[in-house]
Amino acid sequence: MTRQEKQSITSELQTQAIILGGWVALMWIVELVDIFIFGRKLDLYGIIPRNPIGLRGILFAPFLHGGFSHLISNTIPFLVLGWFVMLQETSDFFVVTTITMLVGGLGVWLLGAPNSVHIGASVLIFG
Repeated sequence: MTRQEKQSITSELQTQAIILGGWVALMWIVELVDIFIFGRKLDLYGIIPRNPIGLRGILFAPFLHGGFSHLISNTIPFLVLGWFVMLQETSDFFVVTTITMLVGGLGVWLLGAPNSVHIGASVLIFG
């Protein structure tokens, strides 16, 4: 392997780490703000099945969690599986994440338990 190839691989891995680290950092920051500033009221912005206002949760739910244990249990699989998505092409992460968030979120909105609010990155992890 040439020096240039090693630099290219190192650069790609750094880019992937920044992207995944940024998403995870955003999830943790949102959870900290939700708990310590809003008293968990942001969780109401999750997916509310079959309620038109609940559609907004498709965009917000992956960043909202039911506490630190929920967030921790989503962080590790998100990092591992997110990196697997990036193995072929780093840009695939954004395409796969967007499609999974929209289709999975719509599925939760259509099929989720009535009178509930669904939150968490599980929709991204499990699709």
